[in-house]
Amino acid sequence: GGVSVLPAGVNLDDPVDESLLTFPPSPLGAVEALKRFKALISPYLSASSGPRYGGYVIGGSTPAALIGDWITSLYDQNVLGSLESIAPLIEVATVGRLRELLGISSVFDGTFVTGATMANFVGIATAVNVLGERVGIDVSEDGHSGLDVTVLSGTPHSSVGKALSMLGLGRSSLFHVDCVKGTESIDVKELERELQEIQTEVDEDLEQSDEGDTSRPDLSATGTSRRRKRKMKRRRQVVIVVANAGTVNAVHFDNFNAIAKLKSQYGFWLHVDGAFGAFAGCSPKFSHLVSGISLADSIGVDCHKYLNVPYDSAVLFTRHLVAQSRVFSNFASYLGGGDGDCSSGDGDKGGSDALRHSFSNLAPENSRRFRALPSWFTLTAYGSSYSALVERHHMLAVWLAERINESALFTLMVSVKLNGIVFSLASVSSDTTEDVKKTTAFLRHLLSD
Repeated sequence: GGVSVLPAGVNLDDPVDESLLTFPPSPLGAVEALKRFKALISPYLSASSGPRYGGYVIGGSTPAALIGDWITSLYDQNVLGSLESIAPLIEVATVGRLRELLGISSVFDGTFVTGATMANFVGIATAVNVLGERVGIDVSEDGHSGLDVTVLSGTPHSSVGKALSMLGLGRSSLFHVDCVKGTESIDVKELERELQEIQTEVDEDLEQSDEGDTSRPDLSATGTSRRRKRKMKRRRQVVIVVANAGTVNAVHFDNFNAIAKLKSQYGFWLHVDGAFGAFAGCSPKFSHLVSGISLADSIGVDCHKYLNVPYDSAVLFTRHLVAQSRVFSNFASYLGGGDGDCSSGDGDKGGSDALRHSFSNLAPENSRRFRALPSWFTLTAYGSSYSALVERHHMLAVWLAERINESALFTLMVSVKLNGIVFSLASVSSDTTEDVKKTTAFLRHLLSD
């Protein structure tokens, strides 16, 4: 038996039988290790790559992507940028093909990372560097202690807060902006109100500075200023807006065109978390959902979701490649690359062809798996056929929504936008065990249909 006969999920004993976790007292050899794996571990793995698995937002693996993943391990390339191998150039080409498939502007460069969390991390790290430079602070050299960073978002994925924590900005720098009623899409009018409030703070700070007062003004009115802790040490205010191409629950999309119109007035960085929703761009039927996405400064896209390559794989697209290299530059004599000058290109944008494949200077890792190869395989094999995949997913989501509407047990909460369904029990009893039984029975019926 293979993965096809595994249960969609397994129920491990708590605590887990220690015999499953114990190593043998002496070496067994590769063949015996495989036998031990099949006997002790394989029965307890879930079929997360199969069609009956409904947990999280997890793609499967296309046959071509699986071949690519096997070959990736076989050749075991370290894709840090050296042209002793063609691997870095294949990564650049794969980024370009994915960008084309998604309808993202050719002005964007890209870097493979492990997932949406690291894509958000790289995008926000680059944002802080660029915004810092605009107010005279070199964050990559001196840190961000001179900056007061505010991150605004309507329905941010949890990984945004995680990225802010890793960057030392803190989760408290993330503020939720009200969404359009009944949706998870940011209310652009509310966003503009928050931006105006922050701009008022900046203007008042400048007035205080002109008058020789080095303390921060005590603003406690409403909104962001009320929530944000004031600092005695004056810092320069910068703003990052994180928009969504497909929220994780309802798969709602922000209005990128409307948000981008505010950029010229308020000067914020626009990062789009498009982990799976960005793939709406590959379908003529749904590309309107991501209209204006190329007006962003950076875009994160998962490949282990809609592209269906094995874990882990994602791409961070950016307009600011040179600035990204200043954040992640990793120059050493044994690595080559000159004296550490990352500035070739147009300001913080553009970048030379050499920089585009200098991945040890563009990503957090110095040691990088040939992560692009499974994506190269599947894009080569199926290419524009992903449009049909997206449209089929929508069809199935609509089908499921109709079954929910027909059931007396459940209520559909929002209409289907792409591939997500949000529903609840029509009535909640005091007996949660009974509610769980109802839900489980319904889902089992769906999986057997």
